[in-house]
Amino acid sequence: YVYVGYRPAGNPSGIAFDQIVAAPTDTAASKFAYPAIVAAGGGRVRLYHLAHNLASDTCNVWVWDASDSADLSDLNSWTLASRQALSVALDESGSAAGRIRVARSGGQYLMTIGAQQYASADGIRFDFVGEFTALNPAAVGIGGAGGSFIVAIDEGGAGDFAIYRLGDAFARLSAVSPSFTVPSGGGSSGDSVCVAALDDGTIYVLAPNPHGLAAFQAAGMFATRDDGLTWSLAGYPFTGLANGPRELVITGYRDRLY
Repeated sequence: YVYVGYRPAGNPSGIAFDQIVAAPTDTAASKFAYPAIVAAGGGRVRLYHLAHNLASDTCNVWVWDASDSADLSDLNSWTLASRQALSVALDESGSAAGRIRVARSGGQYLMTIGAQQYASADGIRFDFVGEFTALNPAAVGIGGAGGSFIVAIDEGGAGDFAIYRLGDAFARLSAVSPSFTVPSGGGSSGDSVCVAALDDGTIYVLAPNPHGLAAFQAAGMFATRDDGLTWSLAGYPFTGLANGPRELVITGYRDRLY
C-alpha cells in the first residue's frame, strides 16, 4: 500500500495521511514499495512507486497524477497515468529492485532505481540510461537545481562520497566527473542520502555518516548556493548519535528544511 500525507496551506493542525494506492483485483500478486512524489509543473503533482509482480519476478513503476490544489490525501484526486513507466521491466529473479528517487528540472525527469539511471521528457515514460556505482540502493539522493540535476552518491569501497551536477537527464552519470567529493575514510552506512532545495536557491545534501567526516558524526549536511558548482560542509545535524540515522527523506519548503 502507498499512503500520502497532505496539509493545506495555512493549516497548522498537522498532516492527514490516507491510503492512496491499494492493489486492484487484477494485480493482486503485486507488492508496492518506495514511493516518490514530485512537483511536475503546470499545477500538477506526480506520485511514483515500484510495483513488484510476485508471479513473474519482475518490477515496473506506476505513475499517478493529481492537481497540486486538490486534497492529495483523497484517492479520488489521483489518476493512474501509467502502470509501465519503464520501457523495459526490471528482472528481480536475482535480487529485488532498489529504492526509487525522482527529480524534475528543466522540463526533464531523472529517476534512479538503486544504481540504475532512467530519464524522461514527460515524466510518464522513462528510458534506461545506464548504471553507476553506489554502496547500496539507499545510497543515492537526487534533486533539481535550476536547469540541472544534483545527484549525491555514497560510492562505497575505495571510492568517495560524491556529488554530481548533471545538465541532461539523458546523459550517463557514469561519464560525468563529480563536482564535489569527500575522500573515503571509512565509517559510512550509506543509507538515506537526500537532496533538497530552498526557495532562495540553496541546495542541501544530507549524507548519513558519509566517508571522511569526523569520527562518530552521525550525518553530514553539505550546501551549495551556485546550483551545485561548489559545495561546503554546513554542519552535523545529528551530532551525538552513535550510528547514522536511516530511511530519511528531507524536503525544502520556503526557507526551511523538513
